Amino acid sequence: FIIGTTLMSLAGLLRWQCYRTLGRFFTYRLSIRKDHQLVKSGPYSIVRHPSYSAGTLSLLGVVIAYGHPGSWLRDSGVADNLLVKSAAIAWVAVLATLVISSPSRCLQEDQMMKEKFGEEWEEWASRVRFRMIPGIF
Repeated sequence: FIIGTTLMSLAGLLRWQCYRTLGRFFTYRLSIRKDHQLVKSGPYSIVRHPSYSAGTLSLLGVVIAYGHPGSWLRDSGVADNLLVKSAAIAWVAVLATLVISSPSRCLQEDQMMKEKFGEEWEEWASRVRFRMIPGIF
């Protein structure tokens, strides 16, 4: 539970920092705003899509904290209720779908930014090579 809660907390802090760093350029939809600038500071100096990394880390934390044997949800018997079990499965399925779609969304976002910012994006992408996980992806 502590590991899962820690992961969720760290993911929340990372995501909050991403929102703060992006400022008015943050949107839930892939879009470029008027007078858009390429954000290259903060978490965006480490990976190109840190908010998606945070979402993945958060889902992992949720699964560990609430799905692990020994968690209150499982040990209390609440998770034995069919309605609770169905809601939990549906919720995890929705979150998992978002996590699974993250790499594809990264590619779309990279293409959109590359088209908008050209050489500036190319230079940044050569310095910040990884999309979501430093040294891996």
